[in-house]
Parts: sequence; structure tokens; C-alpha cells
Amino acid sequence: MPSLFKTFAASLRRLRRDKSAVTAVEFAIVGLPFFALIFVLVEVSLTAFIQANIDDAAIELARSVGQGKVQGRIVPASQFKTTYVCPKLPGFISCSLVEVIIVPIPATPTGSRDLMGPFGIPVAVGSSICPGAAGDYVFIQVSYAMPKISRFLPGDGASDASGNRLLTSGVAIKNEPYTGGVVSGCLS
Repeated sequence: MPSLFKTFAASLRRLRRDKSAVTAVEFAIVGLPFFALIFVLVEVSLTAFIQANIDDAAIELARSVGQGKVQGRIVPASQFKTTYVCPKLPGFISCSLVEVIIVPIPATPTGSRDLMGPFGIPVAVGSSICPGAAGDYVFIQVSYAMPKISRFLPGDGASDASGNRLLTSGVAIKNEPYTGGVVSGCLS
């Protein structure tokens, strides 16, 4: 029995003196959180970049709607986003994941406003294009269902049914008193 104890104690002393794999063990301990942090930083940066581009596209669209450039053109609603919104976005953004809503809003809102949409207008569920007439107040919303790169950020904001991160930009404007174009109505 004493020889078993001596053998075990000698093995422990040898193991304590052996420093050959210390660097690999330390890297394994520190490396996983480091690379997880890098992936999270890349995803957050990409999300911020895409959100900034969606904001810019919504502002450009609002400018076109407000000046009456959209109302004067006959473009089917199905082609509206590919004509006015998607060319303003980076090429790697899939236009099929972009939704556009343009709806007139009352000059004096009634009812309560909630966080899901201003003036009772729901967050994009599909595309609705009603640019209004000259002098109308209009709400423009551009949404993009960004596929998640990693699952390191659970519950990190609005998402759609398939788990994509929902990036949305909304602009409320008053159309300028332009002449020409359609008087009212929606694109079909």
C-alpha cells in the first residue's frame, strides 16, 4: 500500500513540474471567450452598418415621396422596392427580405400611440405603397429581415418568425405642395 501512495505522490510531483502544455491550456481557456467576443463585435458592427444604410434609404425615399417624384410614376407595388429602395442598399442585402410601407397619416393623430408603430400603423407585415397627395402627412417605413450570423446574442431585439433580426427605419414627412402626379390612392 505505501508503494501505491508513493507512486501516486511521485506522479503528482512530476505533473506539477511539467510545464510543456501550459501555453496550450491557457490559450484554450482564454481563446474561446476571445473568439466569441470577436464574432459578437463583427455581428454588431455589421448590424449597425446595415441599419445606417436602411436609414439612408428611408430618408432618400422620403425625399422622393415628399417632392412628388414617386406619385408621378406608374410603378407596380411589386416593383416599387426594387425601383426606389434596393438600389440605395449595399449589394449583399437581399431585396426579397426588404419590406416597404408608405401610408398617409392624419394631420392630428387620434387614439393612443404605442411602441409598435406610430399613429396605430403596424410595423411592416408586408408592402403597402400609398404615397398620398400634395400636402398630406405620410409615414414611410423600410424594414429588413437580417439573417443572424451567430447565435451569441439571444433575445437581442425584434425578430421575425424565422429568427431573422428585424431592422427598421421610419420617417414621417409632409408632402410638399407639388403639382402633377396622382391625386391620391395606392399603387397596386
